[in-house]
Amino acid sequence: MKRFIKSLVLFMVVMGLTGTMALAASYTDHVKIAPNGKGDVLLFPWYIADGSGWETKLTVTNTDQVFSVVAKLVVRESFNSKELLDFLIYLSPADVWTGTLRYDAATQRYVMFSDDDSVLNTAATGFVTATSTFMAPLQNFPNFNSGFGYVDVIESAAFAIGSPVSKDRVLAQYGTYNVLTKPPTRDVLSGKMEVRFPLGGLSTILNATTLANYRNLEMLNTRDTTWFGSGTNNSPAEIEAVLAKDFVAMPVIKDAGKSYSVHFFSFPSKNTDIGYIFSPFFRTNTPDGSRVEYFADIFDRSETRKPMTFAAVSPSTFNRTYLPYEVNMVYSSIQEKDKDNKLVDYFPYPEGWANYNFEKTSGTPDMTLWSRYTTASTTLNGSLLRYTGAPVICTYLIFGANGVFEAGYPAWTDSTVIGDVIPGGPTDVLTDYTYTNNLPN
Repeated sequence: MKRFIKSLVLFMVVMGLTGTMALAASYTDHVKIAPNGKGDVLLFPWYIADGSGWETKLTVTNTDQVFSVVAKLVVRESFNSKELLDFLIYLSPADVWTGTLRYDAATQRYVMFSDDDSVLNTAATGFVTATSTFMAPLQNFPNFNSGFGYVDVIESAAFAIGSPVSKDRVLAQYGTYNVLTKPPTRDVLSGKMEVRFPLGGLSTILNATTLANYRNLEMLNTRDTTWFGSGTNNSPAEIEAVLAKDFVAMPVIKDAGKSYSVHFFSFPSKNTDIGYIFSPFFRTNTPDGSRVEYFADIFDRSETRKPMTFAAVSPSTFNRTYLPYEVNMVYSSIQEKDKDNKLVDYFPYPEGWANYNFEKTSGTPDMTLWSRYTTASTTLNGSLLRYTGAPVICTYLIFGANGVFEAGYPAWTDSTVIGDVIPGGPTDVLTDYTYTNNLPN
């Protein structure tokens, strides 16, 4: 367990979005967190694979019993969303695909392995069979670790081809598909990830964050680089407004050598690898277009609140103040420097919770409210949208006593989203942007 926690500390993280955008026609026609767990985009907020045996199994399900679905899966590293691998999944009605991100000792590479016939084999000579599997290496980049990142799955097409349905017929139909003249994609995908350490008998499941009404408008293939947020019938601000959160409540547990908690913060609209700031939030609400500012209140089980301590200078260089990467991690054994420059435990209690604050500025005792909103044109009729908080997906891992291993989504407070329903008219609070992705595992 100590080795695992130590290896996680070397990475740090957050997620991505880019490309040219068509805009949703109205505030009622926008992307949302799927309340029923079915949608046209799946975001797996992080994955882990390493040489000691940690691996992450992904599952993508087509819940429609009539329509076949083709979706593009992209594996990205955690620092700045560099694309490590992409491929298409061909799902017939009521079909399930599974694949595992793991370390391959024979080649000394991180790989995606699948023996599921919903993908073409590694040589692209036909669909996977028992003797012709899919095992593709992830790209290696200097100073990056391909064993830690995140995954997005974007639906490209949905069509009914009648019986009998075969993978070859799905492939052939997709070859003649025109996404611009066909009906929009369907909200039928669901997904989950299983993080496991077989040698230690540890395994836990986390549902994908699922978006509905994303409405991809591009013909996705493996020849082109695509991003979460590109080619959709939604603007960047609409996507970020749906993901935005003001306050996040994470469970904390810490017992040296026995129990740990790890908090993950993924930013799927960031994509710093594209070389420019496409996201409205990261363009206007971050110190340098990259880092996300936060503040945390820490409580024990008896409502005792950790006293506020502030660094000698502001902004502090300690990572409690900024989350710098595409996927970030804060673990319960972390330490910080207090106002006297002494190292102290950031989480001082053996059990409790942390209230992460993305709405207010940190580093000042009065916690002055942010006066900045992200503002961008978000609809075809020119209406404006503003939102508070940060577009973040938060999750946690708990390593408990007696072999307890659990992943989950925390509780949170939704962002306040404000828009001009009528261009140039009054400003209204848009309650239909606030959904939950706290789905049961």
